[in-house]
Amino acid sequence: MGVRWGTLLAGILLPFMMFSQVIPYPSWLPAPDSLHIFPTPVFYRTPENGVAFGLGTLYRFDPISYTDSTKKRFSTLYLSLIHTTKKQTLLELNHHLLFANGKVFLRGNFNVEDFYDKYYGIGGNQKESDLETFRFQRTFCFQQAQWQYRKNTYLGMIGWYYDLRNISVISGNGTLSNRTAPGAEGSRNFAIGLSSTIDTRDHQFVHSKGWFWEVQLLHAANNEFNTHPFTRVRTDLRWASPIFNEKTVLASQLYLDQVSSGAAFQFIPSLGGDRILRGYFRGRYRDLAYAATQVEIRHTFKNQFGFQAFASAGQVGPTWKQFGESPWKFAGGLGVRYKVSEGSRTILRLDYAINREGGSGWYLRVNEAF
Repeated sequence: MGVRWGTLLAGILLPFMMFSQVIPYPSWLPAPDSLHIFPTPVFYRTPENGVAFGLGTLYRFDPISYTDSTKKRFSTLYLSLIHTTKKQTLLELNHHLLFANGKVFLRGNFNVEDFYDKYYGIGGNQKESDLETFRFQRTFCFQQAQWQYRKNTYLGMIGWYYDLRNISVISGNGTLSNRTAPGAEGSRNFAIGLSSTIDTRDHQFVHSKGWFWEVQLLHAANNEFNTHPFTRVRTDLRWASPIFNEKTVLASQLYLDQVSSGAAFQFIPSLGGDRILRGYFRGRYRDLAYAATQVEIRHTFKNQFGFQAFASAGQVGPTWKQFGESPWKFAGGLGVRYKVSEGSRTILRLDYAINREGGSGWYLRVNEAF
C-alpha cells in the first residue's frame, strides 16, 4: 500500500478509534444496550476490483428488539480505507442508524475514490473490441432517511451527490477516448427524491423469510450546478421463504432501473457485478432501461457452512419496448457460505459464476448478494 497510504490510514483510523473510547454516546441516538467497536481487516475479491485489502473500524449498536424476537436490526457505522490489486484506492464511511425504537432510520455512505474501470459503451450489443479502460477520481455521497408510518412500511427522502473528474483513458479508441460519451469530460450532480419501502424480512443482513420492496424516484434538476440533469426510477423487489425445512431457503429478486436521456454514462444503469447477474463485469452492458431477475437456493448445514446455487437473467435497452434488439443476458453459478457470527448472522460468501457468453468471475464478499 506504500508509506503514503499507510500514514493516511493511521491518521484516519487511530483518532477515530481513540475518539470513540472517550466521547460519551450521543444523547440524540437511540440508547443501545452496549456499543461494540471492532477494528477489522478488509479483504474481498470481485472482477471489478481484483483483490481488495485494507483496514476498517466497525461501530455496532446492539440490536433493537421487536415484537417478533427473531427480527433484529442494527445501528452501524463503518469506516474503511481500501486498496486493490487494480490500483484502486477507496475511503468509505457507511452508516445505518436507527431512531425512535427503529421507526426512523438514516442510512447512506460517503466515498472518496481513485479508481480504475472499464467502459464498453452504451447498448446491449457491445463487443469486447469496444472495451476502453480508464482511471478517474470521484466523490459521492448517498443519504436516505425514512419513517415507519405503518407496520413494515416506510416513506422518506433520498439525496445523492456525485462528482467524477480527471478521467484518463488508458486503452481503447471509442466514445470515451474521443470525448463523445455523455460525461466523458467528467460530471457533477446533486439529486434529491422520494423513496418507499415495505420490509417484512426476518433479518437485515441475511434473511430467510419475508419480502422487501423498495421504489426510488431521483431527480437532478437542470441548473448551473448539475452538468448532466436526469430523472431516475428504480424498483427492487426481493422475497425469500424456507422450502422443505428451515435449513433450505428459496430466494428471488426483481430489479428495474430507468433513467432519462442526457444522463452521464456513470448514471446510466449498468448490468452485472457482485449483486445481480454475477458472472458479468459490472457495466459490461448499460443503457437507459435495465431489468434483471435472479433466483437462489440456499442450504445451511449443521455446522457453520452453507451451499448455494443461483441463476439470473437481464437486459438493457433504450426503452423497455426495445429489449428485443439484443440477446438477453443469462448467468448462473455456485457458492459456499461460512457463518462468522451467529448473533448477527454475518456470513462470508464465495461465489463462482459464468455467463452465456463464456465470461466468468469469482466473488468473495460479506453477506448475501440480496
